[in-house]
Amino acid sequence: MTLRQIRVGSLNNIHQYDDGDFTKSIEVEDPIKCTAPPVASDDVVRLIDMGILYPITVADINNPTELASIVGSNGILVLAYKVVAATGLNEYTLYTYDASGPALNIPYVVDAAGAGDERWIAVGGKYNIFGIVNTPQIANTVLSGPIIGAPANPTFRLLVVADIPTLPGTKIELAELGSATYDDLQDFVNSFGSAGRKTGGTISDATGGFIAITAGTGFIKATNDDNAQLMFFDWPAPANIAIPANSTRYIGVEYNAGVPRVIARTTFNWDLDTEFPLGRVISEDINGAQVLYIYNSPWWVTDSITNISEVIRSLGLIRRDESIGGLILSVTGTRNVAVTSGTIWSGLNEFNFAGLDTSISGTFEYYWYKAGTGWQRSDETQYSVTQWNDVSLAALQAIDANKYCNIWVYGELDATTPKVALIYPQAQYNTAAAAEAKSTPDNLPTHIKDVGKLLGRIIIKQGVAAPVATQTVFTNTFTSSVVTDHGNLSGLSDDDHTQYVLVDGSRLFTVPGLSNNDLLQWDDPSSEWLPKSIAEIVAGQDIAPGTVTIGTVEDWRYAASIADDGTKSLPTIKANYAAIGNIVISSSGVIDESAEFEINSTGNCQIIRGSANVIVNADTDTKLCLGTAAGQNPLTIKNRLGGVKNIMITLMYVKA
Repeated sequence: MTLRQIRVGSLNNIHQYDDGDFTKSIEVEDPIKCTAPPVASDDVVRLIDMGILYPITVADINNPTELASIVGSNGILVLAYKVVAATGLNEYTLYTYDASGPALNIPYVVDAAGAGDERWIAVGGKYNIFGIVNTPQIANTVLSGPIIGAPANPTFRLLVVADIPTLPGTKIELAELGSATYDDLQDFVNSFGSAGRKTGGTISDATGGFIAITAGTGFIKATNDDNAQLMFFDWPAPANIAIPANSTRYIGVEYNAGVPRVIARTTFNWDLDTEFPLGRVISEDINGAQVLYIYNSPWWVTDSITNISEVIRSLGLIRRDESIGGLILSVTGTRNVAVTSGTIWSGLNEFNFAGLDTSISGTFEYYWYKAGTGWQRSDETQYSVTQWNDVSLAALQAIDANKYCNIWVYGELDATTPKVALIYPQAQYNTAAAAEAKSTPDNLPTHIKDVGKLLGRIIIKQGVAAPVATQTVFTNTFTSSVVTDHGNLSGLSDDDHTQYVLVDGSRLFTVPGLSNNDLLQWDDPSSEWLPKSIAEIVAGQDIAPGTVTIGTVEDWRYAASIADDGTKSLPTIKANYAAIGNIVISSSGVIDESAEFEINSTGNCQIIRGSANVIVNADTDTKLCLGTAAGQNPLTIKNRLGGVKNIMITLMYVKA
């Protein structure tokens, strides 16, 4: 049994009920009406206080005017659900209707006839959102404006860039381990970006000694600090810049306290954070006029991976890793090939070579060209010293006796595996030196020519297993065992060249018929050295042979000004000897007169070649006199050309 309390106003009744008969305190057949809205949290909520959803069917609404049948204090909100049979997709449309406002031309909510592919299910109801107005649906739109408690009416409109807030890079976090010092997008840009040009900044000749530079875009920092913020920026085209004559100017862009500008400098001293170069201009005097030579080379920092790859490609399609080394060629065992381990690069791709020694294991690829067919290949462990490849023939040929040949050795990439390839000799030579002097053959398999790497060569002699030389390209020059330095020869102390004199005097240089007081003179007709006396050489006559007497040979030189009618005496020439000299007379930097002459110890002088105003053995006005009279020793030079002259004399003679 349970006691139930019922209170109406101040009346309070307590009743006892059998719980098994009825579990509710009050149950009525008609609605209980309440005229006041709830206030306390335990007050009864009326239906009007909740906002009512009314189901709408085809029978209820055939056009927008019938929406008025579902009225509320503030309007009607209709959600229309459509199934498009053609695509099977669901579409939802939100419509509003304000019964207190003007009639609006809103779309039909329900197709009463039920024709076509559209079938609508609509749900309507009252709503308490202030100021919603009827607006037709627009594709790709957003709802904007205040909705609750604001005077403005929210509307549907197109989304624009201004609707998207600017979010600084410092607010975009990147993945980090623990609490990292640098962890956002701006830190990443600062660390991996660089100041420099992106577009523009082209230098051109504006004529008249001026250059023009176009506007541009790029990246720059406010301070010269690697961790400073990297910023996008644009710079304007400057006024034309004058390039001084015979000068060099370095053109670039600087931050300039937040007002970027193009400037010209006399030195290349950019800090590459707050400033960077665009190029260089040289003004040079060419053919008597100033010419501008423009070198556009901007500090280009965008598309960096592509640019780096292009630079690396320019160094070669296949490259050896110089820091690791290796890939050194040698010959082991009997005609076996060995190459040490190393690394090969192609672009930014790395290929490791484990090394090869065919005397232990592995093979190399051996290539030769068969005329009419093409390249032939076999896998071998030993190279041949008996065959060479005449590319005009269809078979390998025997190397001739005592001939020398080159076997060229390459590294190649087969898929991702480096391999060693040898090329049969394509010529034979009489000496090892002749073979060594030859460069790589032009006729190579295409894949080796295009993406192979020359490792070296093996110089062989016909039928001899041991190589004459094994050379590698990975030194300043080929490392060779072929002797190129005379000092490396053996047997240098052997006296087996009897046609030569010995420095110890045990075998002298002798000439048949040579007697005392004789010189040797080259005789062109007989193509031999003949013994001649001094007198014979001077007079051009033949006399009896004699021996050579050698004095001290002097190289005498004189340079000074000489007055008009001034003189200069030459050194005394030793008896029985002759001398040879030349003289140049100049004024104001221009040669006036010159001559090459010879003179003997008796003072007889003759001109070998000279200008018209040079004479010998006479004192004549308006002339340059080589000797003022016959038989002078020492010879007297006299200036009778009129006026002061600069004189330069050289003389080769035997000192008396």
